[in-house]
Parts: sequence; structure tokens; C-alpha cells
Amino acid sequence: MAVMDVVVPCDCGSRFSFAVEPVESRLPSGAELLCPSCGKDGVPLANRVIGENLRKLAKEQAALQAAIPQKKSFLKKAKKEEKKAESAPYAYPTSDPYTEALAKNDGDFYAGPNRLKGIIGAVLGGVAGAAAWAGVVHFTGYEIKYVAIGVGALVGLGSRTLGGGRDYFLGLFATICALMAILVGQYFAARI
Repeated sequence: MAVMDVVVPCDCGSRFSFAVEPVESRLPSGAELLCPSCGKDGVPLANRVIGENLRKLAKEQAALQAAIPQKKSFLKKAKKEEKKAESAPYAYPTSDPYTEALAKNDGDFYAGPNRLKGIIGAVLGGVAGAAAWAGVVHFTGYEIKYVAIGVGALVGLGSRTLGGGRDYFLGLFATICALMAILVGQYFAARI
């Protein structure tokens, strides 16, 4: 397989490119790829982009083959090329389960998680975390650090689950929601 240029759009909004020789339409095993702006692991997204590029290349090659008129004098040569293509050790995939599950429109790149749903998930997790924090502080009389970690995990889980993925800005919002949940929980524990 030939070396190809890959342009990866990160969730933080930046794009970075690199040249790679794909192995089975993915990055080579053990490859590490970090976004130069936010430091996020870019291997899953790069694999999706490589799969999309290879599918587009395969479609273009098929369209070119269909556009070339077949003459009778070249029939034997065409049959030999057909047999050679059939006996190839690896054929380009026609579908990618990663992109099918995540792509919204045909031919578009994965745009990232839904930020509005992620914000709603963080707020719902914050409300539940504030109630849990207030209950623990009220009934035990102590501020237990593990409960604070649980509140943060609950907010982050709500944001990631409803948002449909990870995002730098959703992470910041979830952090603020977790802090606010602990403060609101502390306020209600004191009022009770």
C-alpha cells in the first residue's frame, strides 16, 4: 500500500496532517498520535479518516474503471487484470463500522460530540451529585473526598454519555459543573 497524506480534524478545532503507510486501512499497530494543540489521542479519529480516504479512493477507481470502454481486442488483458485483482491479498473495505456509527451525513468527517446534549448531561449529573454530596455531608457530618471524586465522575459521565463523546470544552464545562455541584450540595447540607 502506498504512503498517503492524512488530515485529521481534532475535537478542539485544530487540524493536523501527516503522511502514513496504512496497514489494513488503519494506522500501524502501536502508533501514537497526539493533537499538537490539546494533546488528545488522535489514533481513533485518524483511523476513521484513513478509512474514509481509502473508501473514496476505491470509489474513484471503480468509477474510472467503469468509464473506460472495454474493447474486444483487450478482453483477454482485462480478464487477466480481473483475476489479478481477485487474487489480491487485501481488498479495500467498502464500509467502516466506526464511521457508520458516528457520521451524520454521507461524506462528512466526524464532527465530534453534541455539545448541547453534553451540557445537559453535565447539568443533570451535577444535580444528582449535589444531592448526593448534601446527603452525605448532612448524615455523616464529614466532607469525604471520595464523594467529591464521585460527584466529578458523575458529572463527567453524564456529559460524555449524553454528548456522545469527548470534547475539550465539554470537559471544562463538566469541571465547572462538578465544582458548582459540590458548592450547592455544601450549601443545602448547611441549610438542612
